[in-house]
Amino acid sequence: MAAQNGASTFKKIQDEINARSRGIWLTGLGAFSVAEAEGEKLLKNLLETGKNLVEKGEILEKKGKEFGSEQKDMVTERVNEIFSFVEKKVKEMVDWVGTGSPAEVETLSARIDKLTQMVADLNKKLDAKA
Repeated sequence: MAAQNGASTFKKIQDEINARSRGIWLTGLGAFSVAEAEGEKLLKNLLETGKNLVEKGEILEKKGKEFGSEQKDMVTERVNEIFSFVEKKVKEMVDWVGTGSPAEVETLSARIDKLTQMVADLNKKLDAKA
């Protein structure tokens, strides 16, 4: 009976080891299955998030380009307004001072050159007589 009792105990231990081994194996398979499923969900979530970020980036890039273009146009317009204003004020100052047109200035310059030459010739004659 002792031999039968020892064989029975050995069989119980063997069955328990088999049951626990099977439980460990099934736990591992379950963990692998859950990890695979959660990994897929995570991958899909990351992929969707990446696509959304790209779309948002493209929208921001477009808005940035539009804003830059609008600012450039506005600055160009303001510079043109300022240039026109300055040009108008310079013309008003020139008119107020009374200087003539470029053709009139050219004519006066030619007369001054002629008078300068005449004075120089006159000085030469006076120096020669002296």
